[in-house]
Amino acid sequence: MFRLIYRQRRRLLFGTFFLMMTVAAQEWGQIDELFVDMVTASGQFITWLALGLTILLVSVIVFSGLALFVLVFRRARMMVEMITFWGFLNVTLKPAERLSEQFHLSDVFTALITLAFLLTFVSIVYGTVLDGFRFGLDWKSKRRVRVRRPIEEVWPAFALAECGPESNWEQILHDAQPVPDEPDSFDISYLMGPSTFQQQRHTVMECEAPNHYRYRFSGNISIKNRRLTDGEFDVTLEPDGKGVTFVTASQHNKAMLPRMALALWFDDQLGDALDGFAARARGKMDWSMTGLEHRKTLSLT
Repeated sequence: MFRLIYRQRRRLLFGTFFLMMTVAAQEWGQIDELFVDMVTASGQFITWLALGLTILLVSVIVFSGLALFVLVFRRARMMVEMITFWGFLNVTLKPAERLSEQFHLSDVFTALITLAFLLTFVSIVYGTVLDGFRFGLDWKSKRRVRVRRPIEEVWPAFALAECGPESNWEQILHDAQPVPDEPDSFDISYLMGPSTFQQQRHTVMECEAPNHYRYRFSGNISIKNRRLTDGEFDVTLEPDGKGVTFVTASQHNKAMLPRMALALWFDDQLGDALDGFAARARGKMDWSMTGLEHRKTLSLT
Protein backbone atom coordinates (compact mmCIF):
# COMPACT_ATOMS: atom_id res chain seq x y z
CA MET A 1 0.00 0.00 0.00
CA PHE A 2 2.80 2.40 0.88
CA ARG A 3 4.54 1.54 -2.40
CA LEU A 4 1.35 2.54 -4.19
CA ILE A 5 1.32 5.93 -2.46
CA TYR A 6 4.97 6.39 -3.36
CA ARG A 7 4.32 5.59 -7.04
CA GLN A 8 1.47 8.12 -7.02
CA ARG A 9 3.70 10.83 -5.53
CA ARG A 10 3.71 12.97 -8.68
CA ARG A 11 -0.05 13.02 -8.84
CA LEU A 12 -0.41 13.71 -5.12
CA LEU A 13 2.19 16.50 -5.06
CA PHE A 14 0.66 18.05 -8.18
CA GLY A 15 -2.82 17.95 -6.65
CA THR A 16 -1.61 19.28 -3.30
CA PHE A 17 0.20 22.20 -4.91
CA PHE A 18 -2.70 23.36 -7.07
CA LEU A 19 -5.29 22.83 -4.34
CA MET A 20 -3.21 25.01 -2.03
CA MET A 21 -2.81 27.58 -4.81
CA THR A 22 -6.57 27.56 -5.40
CA VAL A 23 -7.28 28.27 -1.74
CA ALA A 24 -4.61 30.99 -1.74
CA ALA A 25 -6.12 32.59 -4.86
CA GLN A 26 -9.59 32.63 -3.28
CA GLU A 27 -8.29 34.25 -0.11
CA TRP A 28 -5.71 36.46 -1.82
CA GLY A 29 -6.94 39.66 -0.21
CA GLN A 30 -6.49 38.36 3.31
CA ILE A 31 -3.15 36.76 2.44
CA ASP A 32 -1.94 40.03 0.91
CA GLU A 33 -2.89 41.93 4.07
CA LEU A 34 -1.14 39.31 6.21
CA PHE A 35 1.99 39.59 4.09
CA VAL A 36 2.06 43.37 4.49
CA ASP A 37 1.69 43.03 8.26
CA MET A 38 4.53 40.53 8.37
CA VAL A 39 6.81 42.76 6.32
CA THR A 40 6.05 45.60 8.73
CA ALA A 41 6.93 43.34 11.63
CA SER A 42 9.90 41.80 9.86
CA GLY A 43 11.75 41.26 13.10
CA GLN A 44 9.12 38.85 14.37
CA PHE A 45 10.79 35.59 13.43
CA ILE A 46 8.17 33.60 15.32
CA THR A 47 5.42 35.00 13.06
CA TRP A 48 7.22 33.85 9.93
CA LEU A 49 7.96 30.46 11.50
CA ALA A 50 4.34 30.01 12.51
CA LEU A 51 3.15 30.81 8.98
CA GLY A 52 5.63 28.37 7.46
CA LEU A 53 4.66 25.58 9.86
CA THR A 54 0.97 26.24 9.21
CA ILE A 55 1.44 25.97 5.44
CA LEU A 56 3.47 22.79 5.90
CA LEU A 57 0.87 21.24 8.20
CA VAL A 58 -2.02 22.07 5.88
CA SER A 59 -0.06 20.71 2.90
CA VAL A 60 0.53 17.42 4.75
CA ILE A 61 -3.17 17.16 5.58
CA VAL A 62 -4.16 17.85 1.96
CA PHE A 63 -1.57 15.36 0.66
CA SER A 64 -2.87 12.71 3.09
CA GLY A 65 -6.46 13.36 2.06
CA LEU A 66 -5.63 13.00 -1.63
CA ALA A 67 -3.63 9.84 -0.88
CA LEU A 68 -6.67 8.39 0.91
CA PHE A 69 -8.85 9.28 -2.08
CA VAL A 70 -6.44 7.47 -4.43
CA LEU A 71 -6.40 4.39 -2.20
CA VAL A 72 -10.19 4.20 -1.97
CA PHE A 73 -11.05 5.28 -5.53
CA ARG A 74 -8.08 3.93 -7.46
CA ARG A 75 -9.85 3.89 -10.82
CA ALA A 76 -10.79 7.55 -10.40
CA ARG A 77 -7.24 8.63 -9.43
CA MET A 78 -6.94 10.90 -12.49
CA MET A 79 -9.52 13.19 -10.91
CA VAL A 80 -6.81 14.37 -8.50
CA GLU A 81 -4.81 16.26 -11.11
CA MET A 82 -7.76 17.21 -13.28
CA ILE A 83 -10.02 18.69 -10.59
CA THR A 84 -7.28 20.47 -8.64
CA PHE A 85 -5.74 22.03 -11.75
CA TRP A 86 -9.14 22.95 -13.13
CA GLY A 87 -10.10 24.48 -9.79
CA PHE A 88 -7.00 26.67 -9.93
CA LEU A 89 -7.75 27.79 -13.49
CA ASN A 90 -11.40 28.43 -12.66
CA VAL A 91 -10.55 30.57 -9.63
CA THR A 92 -7.76 32.57 -11.25
CA LEU A 93 -9.16 33.05 -14.78
CA LYS A 94 -12.89 32.92 -13.89
CA PRO A 95 -13.97 32.20 -17.50
CA ALA A 96 -17.59 31.42 -16.65
CA GLU A 97 -18.04 34.52 -14.51
CA ARG A 98 -16.53 36.75 -17.20
CA LEU A 99 -18.86 35.36 -19.88
CA SER A 100 -21.88 35.67 -17.59
CA GLU A 101 -21.06 39.28 -16.79
CA GLN A 102 -20.50 40.11 -20.44
CA PHE A 103 -23.86 38.68 -21.56
CA HIS A 104 -25.74 39.43 -18.30
CA LEU A 105 -26.55 35.78 -17.62
CA SER A 106 -28.02 34.34 -14.44
CA ASP A 107 -26.19 32.17 -11.89
CA VAL A 108 -27.76 29.07 -13.45
CA PHE A 109 -26.04 29.78 -16.76
CA THR A 110 -22.79 30.47 -14.90
CA ALA A 111 -22.93 26.99 -13.40
CA LEU A 112 -23.71 25.44 -16.80
CA ILE A 113 -20.83 27.30 -18.46
CA THR A 114 -18.49 26.16 -15.68
CA LEU A 115 -19.58 22.55 -16.23
CA ALA A 116 -19.09 22.90 -19.99
CA PHE A 117 -15.58 24.28 -19.50
CA LEU A 118 -14.77 21.44 -17.09
CA LEU A 119 -15.93 18.76 -19.52
CA THR A 120 -13.95 20.41 -22.32
CA PHE A 121 -10.84 20.50 -20.12
CA VAL A 122 -11.22 16.81 -19.22
CA SER A 123 -11.71 15.88 -22.88
CA ILE A 124 -8.54 17.71 -23.88
CA VAL A 125 -6.35 16.29 -21.08
CA TYR A 126 -7.41 12.64 -21.02
CA GLY A 127 -9.88 12.44 -23.88
CA THR A 128 -9.26 11.86 -27.57
CA VAL A 129 -9.35 15.51 -28.67
CA LEU A 130 -5.59 15.68 -29.28
CA ASP A 131 -5.28 12.21 -30.83
CA GLY A 132 -5.77 13.53 -34.33
CA PHE A 133 -2.81 15.90 -34.16
CA ARG A 134 0.38 14.48 -35.62
CA PHE A 135 2.70 14.77 -32.66
CA GLY A 136 3.75 12.44 -29.89
CA LEU A 137 5.58 12.58 -26.60
CA ASP A 138 8.59 10.50 -25.57
CA TRP A 139 8.31 8.65 -22.28
CA LYS A 140 11.39 7.31 -20.52
CA SER A 141 11.59 5.54 -17.20
CA LYS A 142 14.17 3.53 -15.28
CA ARG A 143 13.30 1.74 -12.05
CA ARG A 144 14.87 -0.79 -9.69
CA VAL A 145 13.02 -3.21 -7.43
CA ARG A 146 13.97 -5.99 -5.04
CA VAL A 147 12.38 -9.37 -5.81
CA ARG A 148 12.61 -12.05 -3.14
CA ARG A 149 13.26 -14.88 -5.54
CA PRO A 150 16.51 -16.39 -6.88
CA ILE A 151 17.65 -15.13 -10.24
CA GLU A 152 16.90 -18.50 -11.89
CA GLU A 153 13.20 -18.01 -11.08
CA VAL A 154 13.09 -14.34 -12.08
CA TRP A 155 14.83 -14.71 -15.44
CA PRO A 156 11.95 -16.60 -17.18
CA ALA A 157 9.61 -13.73 -16.34
CA PHE A 158 11.52 -11.40 -18.67
CA ALA A 159 13.33 -13.64 -21.17
CA LEU A 160 10.44 -14.25 -23.53
CA ALA A 161 12.65 -15.53 -26.37
CA GLU A 162 14.18 -18.25 -24.19
CA CYS A 163 11.37 -19.19 -21.83
CA GLY A 164 8.11 -18.44 -23.66
CA PRO A 165 5.06 -16.47 -22.48
CA GLU A 166 3.82 -18.84 -19.75
CA SER A 167 5.67 -17.22 -16.85
CA ASN A 168 5.98 -13.69 -18.25
CA TRP A 169 5.84 -10.83 -15.76
CA GLU A 170 3.09 -9.07 -17.74
CA GLN A 171 -0.15 -10.80 -16.78
CA ILE A 172 -2.05 -9.77 -19.88
CA LEU A 173 0.49 -11.24 -22.33
CA HIS A 174 -1.64 -13.72 -24.26
CA ASP A 175 0.50 -15.22 -26.99
CA ALA A 176 3.96 -15.03 -28.57
CA GLN A 177 4.73 -16.52 -31.96
CA PRO A 178 8.13 -16.56 -33.74
CA VAL A 179 8.19 -14.54 -36.94
CA PRO A 180 9.11 -16.69 -39.97
CA ASP A 181 12.40 -15.73 -41.62
CA GLU A 182 13.11 -13.11 -38.94
CA PRO A 183 15.41 -14.50 -36.25
CA ASP A 184 14.82 -13.27 -32.71
CA SER A 185 11.51 -11.63 -33.63
CA PHE A 186 8.11 -12.48 -32.15
CA ASP A 187 4.55 -11.39 -32.78
CA ILE A 188 3.04 -10.63 -29.38
CA SER A 189 -0.61 -10.37 -28.36
CA TYR A 190 -1.69 -8.52 -25.22
CA LEU A 191 -5.18 -9.11 -23.90
CA MET A 192 -7.00 -5.77 -23.59
CA GLY A 193 -10.58 -6.98 -23.10
CA PRO A 194 -13.07 -9.62 -24.28
CA SER A 195 -11.72 -10.75 -27.70
CA THR A 196 -9.67 -7.52 -27.89
CA PHE A 197 -5.91 -7.67 -28.34
CA GLN A 198 -3.03 -5.26 -28.78
CA GLN A 199 -0.52 -6.53 -31.32
CA GLN A 200 3.20 -5.86 -31.07
CA ARG A 201 6.38 -7.17 -32.60
CA HIS A 202 9.33 -7.80 -30.31
CA THR A 203 12.84 -8.01 -31.71
CA VAL A 204 15.46 -9.28 -29.27
CA MET A 205 18.58 -7.12 -29.32
CA GLU A 206 20.53 -8.65 -26.41
CA CYS A 207 20.04 -11.83 -24.42
CA GLU A 208 22.64 -12.83 -21.84
CA ALA A 209 21.10 -15.43 -19.54
CA PRO A 210 20.33 -14.97 -16.73
CA ASN A 211 21.41 -11.34 -16.33
CA HIS A 212 20.48 -9.13 -19.25
CA TYR A 213 17.63 -8.96 -21.75
CA ARG A 214 16.80 -6.14 -24.18
CA TYR A 215 14.29 -5.93 -27.00
CA ARG A 216 12.70 -3.42 -29.35
CA PHE A 217 8.92 -3.33 -29.60
CA SER A 218 6.63 -1.76 -32.18
CA GLY A 219 2.97 -1.85 -33.11
CA ASN A 220 2.23 -3.76 -36.27
CA ILE A 221 -1.39 -2.75 -36.81
CA SER A 222 -0.72 -0.20 -39.52
CA ILE A 223 2.01 2.08 -40.82
CA LYS A 224 0.05 5.13 -39.62
CA ASN A 225 0.05 4.24 -35.90
CA ARG A 226 3.20 2.12 -35.75
CA ARG A 227 5.24 4.73 -33.86
CA LEU A 228 2.57 5.09 -31.18
CA THR A 229 3.90 1.87 -29.64
CA ASP A 230 7.51 2.03 -30.75
CA GLY A 231 10.34 1.78 -28.23
CA GLU A 232 12.81 -0.33 -26.29
CA PHE A 233 12.78 -2.31 -23.06
CA ASP A 234 15.91 -3.27 -21.14
CA VAL A 235 16.20 -5.32 -17.96
CA THR A 236 19.21 -6.35 -15.85
CA LEU A 237 19.05 -8.94 -13.07
CA GLU A 238 21.55 -8.99 -10.20
CA PRO A 239 21.51 -11.69 -7.49
CA ASP A 240 22.59 -10.82 -3.96
CA GLY A 241 23.64 -14.39 -3.09
CA LYS A 242 20.84 -14.74 -0.51
CA GLY A 243 17.96 -15.73 -2.74
CA VAL A 244 17.07 -12.14 -3.66
CA THR A 245 17.27 -10.58 -7.13
CA PHE A 246 17.56 -6.89 -7.92
CA VAL A 247 15.69 -6.03 -11.10
CA THR A 248 16.70 -2.86 -12.96
CA ALA A 249 14.41 -2.10 -15.89
CA SER A 250 14.26 0.81 -18.31
CA GLN A 251 11.68 1.60 -20.95
CA HIS A 252 11.63 4.19 -23.70
CA ASN A 253 8.51 4.83 -25.74
CA LYS A 254 9.67 7.01 -28.62
CA ALA A 255 6.29 8.50 -29.46
CA MET A 256 3.04 8.29 -27.57
CA LEU A 257 -0.32 9.99 -27.59
CA PRO A 258 -0.08 12.93 -25.15
CA ARG A 259 -2.84 11.60 -22.89
CA MET A 260 -1.17 8.19 -22.65
CA ALA A 261 2.26 9.65 -21.90
CA LEU A 262 0.75 11.92 -19.23
CA ALA A 263 -1.06 9.01 -17.58
CA LEU A 264 2.09 6.87 -17.53
CA TRP A 265 4.10 9.72 -16.01
CA PHE A 266 1.62 10.41 -13.23
CA ASP A 267 1.32 6.67 -12.45
CA ASP A 268 5.11 6.09 -12.53
CA GLN A 269 3.92 3.13 -14.58
CA LEU A 270 7.13 1.14 -14.96
CA GLY A 271 7.90 1.28 -11.25
CA ASP A 272 4.26 0.51 -10.47
CA ALA A 273 4.28 -2.57 -12.73
CA LEU A 274 7.55 -3.81 -11.23
CA ASP A 275 6.16 -3.36 -7.71
CA GLY A 276 3.21 -5.52 -8.70
CA PHE A 277 5.48 -8.21 -10.09
CA ALA A 278 7.63 -8.20 -6.94
CA ALA A 279 4.52 -8.53 -4.75
CA ARG A 280 3.12 -11.45 -6.76
CA ALA A 281 6.52 -13.18 -6.71
CA ARG A 282 6.35 -13.09 -2.90
CA GLY A 283 2.75 -14.25 -2.83
CA LYS A 284 1.66 -10.88 -1.40
CA MET A 285 -1.27 -8.67 -2.36
CA ASP A 286 -0.61 -6.68 -5.52
CA TRP A 287 -1.56 -3.05 -4.76
CA SER A 288 -0.23 -1.70 -8.03
CA MET A 289 -2.46 0.21 -10.45
CA THR A 290 -1.13 -2.00 -13.24
CA GLY A 291 -2.18 -5.13 -11.37
CA LEU A 292 -5.62 -3.64 -10.71
CA GLU A 293 -6.20 -2.96 -14.41
CA HIS A 294 -4.84 -6.35 -15.46
CA ARG A 295 -7.05 -8.22 -12.98
CA LYS A 296 -10.06 -6.36 -14.32
CA THR A 297 -9.12 -7.25 -17.89
CA LEU A 298 -8.58 -10.91 -17.04
CA SER A 299 -11.86 -11.11 -15.10
CA LEU A 300 -13.79 -9.95 -18.17
CA THR A 301 -12.36 -12.75 -20.27
